[in-house]
Amino acid sequence: MSFFSKIKNMVSGSTVESDPVESVDTVVSQDVVPENTQETTTPSEAVITERSTTVSDENHEINNRVGPIIRGGEVAEAAIEAAEIDNEGKELFVEDKKAYVRIATDHEFILKRETMEEMLGRPFEMRELEINLSSFAGLIDMGTDQVLFYLNKTV
Repeated sequence: MSFFSKIKNMVSGSTVESDPVESVDTVVSQDVVPENTQETTTPSEAVITERSTTVSDENHEINNRVGPIIRGGEVAEAAIEAAEIDNEGKELFVEDKKAYVRIATDHEFILKRETMEEMLGRPFEMRELEINLSSFAGLIDMGTDQVLFYLNKTV
């Protein structure tokens, strides 16, 4: 019996094996309805929930932060130190999750090759940052001597 058949039987209360369900795109529930969901009823009277995509200001902080998310390691540590120098006078937000490091500041974030070389104590090419860049917030302008993260519009 397939996984989906077992779910179908659990919802209908049946213990008899049946054919597998062709496709399941939503979560099926009898009594529990997660918060921020809409309920619809199918012909079998099962309650199907669909998650809402509305973001509530109460649960999410809206900000204008931009910057890199870098895999943890030597480059990430150097980027934190370089960001403090290259973004002097700006409030820097660093979130170290061990596997990755999120570095951000409001509106515009710059990271220069020269500063990265100083922090690492060796030559550095910006493409090495690209290899370690898991993701980023904002728009990105990558050059051979610097990388710029920025916003066109602000909240």
